Amino acid sequence: MKWIIIITLIILLSSIWIHSSSANENVQESEIKAQLINEHIARLIRERKREQYILKLQQARKQKIIDQYRQKKSLEESLVFYSAKNTEYKLDMDIFSKMKYNRIQERALSCELSATSDILSYLEYRKISETSIINMVDKSHYNQLPTIENGKTIWWNPNAGYVGNIHELSPGINATQSGMTGYGVLEKPIAKIYDRFNYKNKIITSESYNEAYNEANHLTELLKELNVGNMVQLWWDYCTSPEFEDTDNINSCSRFWKNRELQWYYKENWELKSYTWLAWEHAFYLLGYKWGVVKPSHIIVWDTKTGKHTYPIGEWMRKWNAMDNKSIVIYKKYN
Repeated sequence: MKWIIIITLIILLSSIWIHSSSANENVQESEIKAQLINEHIARLIRERKREQYILKLQQARKQKIIDQYRQKKSLEESLVFYSAKNTEYKLDMDIFSKMKYNRIQERALSCELSATSDILSYLEYRKISETSIINMVDKSHYNQLPTIENGKTIWWNPNAGYVGNIHELSPGINATQSGMTGYGVLEKPIAKIYDRFNYKNKIITSESYNEAYNEANHLTELLKELNVGNMVQLWWDYCTSPEFEDTDNINSCSRFWKNRELQWYYKENWELKSYTWLAWEHAFYLLGYKWGVVKPSHIIVWDTKTGKHTYPIGEWMRKWNAMDNKSIVIYKKYN
């Protein structure tokens, strides 16, 4: 009897243990299933977020294309600057044949001075050399490299005078803007050279703009001045989008699509002022246009590095905008 009771207890305890193990296995199986479900849900959420991100990216790209199109259309529409005197001006104009001197710059970074010498040669009816203009221009750290002070690059103000090296650092090694071994000069020192020759001149840049006067009005004014015998010198981006090149002498730039911003500091009245501008800053002068002064289809220029070019208005405006639409009108003398 005693053994029967013991055996019965053993059987009962075994049954309880088996039931407990089965319950534990069921719990573990439930936990695994829950984990798999959670992982599946998380994967679905990640995929959904990825789809939403791709959709947003596609929408952003589409909106960028739409904005670019609208900007282009807006620019084209803004170039319609109605004037009662518009009929007085030529539909197409090109003064290239009248220019006795259309020269290629003699030094690596002398574009501004070369353009000035061509314009003065045209207005003075005599040859005025690039070298003579270089000798006249105000200079700021001329033929000097920038220095580093307290971690900041210190150079000078190109609207106070020519900055950096204008040609060679050493025989066979030219100065470059991208390497910040040379830069150039902007409109104010150039205007002073025209003053020395007693030519009335007018500086117009994007800083001149207001609600009543914008880049379209600015361009129209410059083309009208060209019509009456005055000259126009401008600053722009040397680099041209490859699709708009019109001659074999292309303005190619390996870094066209990259950031070409240059930054340094200059001292003025014992204060450091920041200067940010463009590598491949360049100067040129107007020769003419196509299809009217109020809504030209093309602008014709003399580039002192690569010669004569005719650019569609969109690319021309991009190049000019890159240098804040800087320009000088030089008024012809009348006896």
